[in-house]
Order: sequence, then C-alpha cells, then structure tokens
Amino acid sequence: MKTERREYILDKIRIDKKIKAQDIVQQFDVTMETVRRDLEELENQGLLRRVYGGAIEGRIFEPEPSYDSRIISRLDEKQAIAHNTAELINDGEFVYLDGGTTVLEVATELANSGKALTVVTNALPIAEALLHGENIEVIVLGGFVSKGESVINRLQDPTIINVFNFQKTILGAASISPSQGVTDYNLDVSMLKKRIMEKSDKVIFVADHSKFNKRVRYTVADYHDIDVIVTDKKTSPEDIETCKKAGIEVIVCE
Repeated sequence: MKTERREYILDKIRIDKKIKAQDIVQQFDVTMETVRRDLEELENQGLLRRVYGGAIEGRIFEPEPSYDSRIISRLDEKQAIAHNTAELINDGEFVYLDGGTTVLEVATELANSGKALTVVTNALPIAEALLHGENIEVIVLGGFVSKGESVINRLQDPTIINVFNFQKTILGAASISPSQGVTDYNLDVSMLKKRIMEKSDKVIFVADHSKFNKRVRYTVADYHDIDVIVTDKKTSPEDIETCKKAGIEVIVCE
C-alpha cells in the first residue's frame, strides 16, 4: 500500500505539477499523518517539494544564484527588512553580521544609524559598508576568501570564535523550510554559522519571501534554534504561521 500511495503521488506530481494532501487521504483512506510522512520522505529524496496543504514539483537542490544577480533582486524588500532589523540592534551592543545581500543592506542601515556598535563579520562587503559608520568598530575574521562574494568561508584559526560572546547575530538564509530548517549553499559557511549561533544570545535571520521552501544542501539551523525572522509582506501567511508555531518571533515588513 505504501508503494502504491507513493507511485500515485509521484504520478500526480508529474502530470499536474501538484497534489493536495486531502486527495491522498480520500484516495487511500489513510490518516493525514501518514500522508505527511509520505510527502516528507519523498521530499527528502528530492522527488517533490512540500507546501502548505500538499506538495508541488520541485528540483532536488536549488542552484545558488550569482552574487551579482542577488544584489539587485528584490531590493525594495531587502531594504524594508534591513530597516526593521537595524531597529532591533541597540546602542552599545556587540553584534555579528554574516555575508549575503540582505545582510549588506542591514550593514548600510546600521552605518547610517549613528549607533555605537562593535561588529564582527566574515564578509568584506559588510565590513566596508560598516566602516562608513563613525561609531562602529569593525572586526573581520581572518581566513580563506571566496572570490565570488568576498566572504571568508574557512577561518585560519577556528578557535577564535570561542572568545566572542555576541548579544545579537544577524544571518542571511539560502532557504527556510519546515523540513530542512534554515539552509546554506556552502558547507564551510554553514558550519561557521552554526558556531556563531552557539556564541549568541539572540539569533536573527533575515530573508525575503523568495527564500521560503527551497531545497538547499546544508542545514544551518532548525526552527528551535531561531529567535527572530525578519521578512517581507509577500511571505505567505502559512509560512509565517508555521514559524510562529515553532516559537519564532516573525517580523513582517511593509
């Protein structure tokens, strides 16, 4: 029966590009929990993508867009997210900012805020943006630089992380989904983010609506590791509600 159900699901996905969970329940007279397990396992195999109420056609893993294309895409949403995120940072705090185009907008906001901050980063564009802030002290982690994004993805001395105790950490996300949590395209960057989160009092992820429900290789954080997600108003109510049910504070920017 299990094999028959899953063949039915994949046939529907192939033909209709989508399937409703309720249709599977009725077709096979099984519980919704059974259907959820079927869809979760098929998603983990890269055969479909789960969405609210069912599943749709999806690639095994999303390819990483180029930095140049990301920096100009959805700029209005990113600037709104950055404005709201910067308001979460208080004068005098010790903060970590990682790479990414949305975090770059946050760095620009902080530089223009006049706040006195100490900021650690692994991204050269972030450091450059922060240097425009008169009252911001910038610390750049040393290591091997990724040429595409000017991000230090492997530290020369990984133990340096042990000396930091961040009040707040602001991280970008390749994707956010119930099945994979927060993900990233790069293994070294994912491991660095995990270590930074362990040294942070509050973890804030910034992600516009396009970042939800993709499949990306490396998990950075499960939902219970996240304190705040700042996103834009185009993010679906279902995705927002899922995050809130997991105990995450969700800030939706106009």
